[in-house]
Amino acid sequence: MKIKNWMNKNVKTAKKTDTILDATKEMKDNFVSDLVVVDNGSPIGMITERDIVYKVVAMEKSSVETKVEDVMTKTLITANINDSVTEVSRRMGLAKIKQIPIVDGNNSLVGIVTSTDLIRVVSHFQKNMDAIIGK
Repeated sequence: MKIKNWMNKNVKTAKKTDTILDATKEMKDNFVSDLVVVDNGSPIGMITERDIVYKVVAMEKSSVETKVEDVMTKTLITANINDSVTEVSRRMGLAKIKQIPIVDGNNSLVGIVTSTDLIRVVSHFQKNMDAIIGK
């Protein structure tokens, strides 16, 4: 089963030149805990609530002066739209990450998958298995 069937297409993003204040407002307004940082439609990093707490607030930096690129996670792990759910789950588990941007063949951002999405996949299949075995 392809990850494209389970990904969220409504990805919230930031630009590397955005301020931390801008990014935080975007997270708050959209009820998300992370943003994919994009450049020309391709993902180049992630910024999470944890990045903001540890690298801005705890370090007493200004949210107005600090840019997203200064604190974002630059080592980005992505998955391809045609990868299997199993492969994406494995990749997330090995990297110990809670979300993974999904890209197409041109490395353009097309979606995101979170650990919550993967729980939804398992739940879907568990219900189907329960129906088959009569639980």
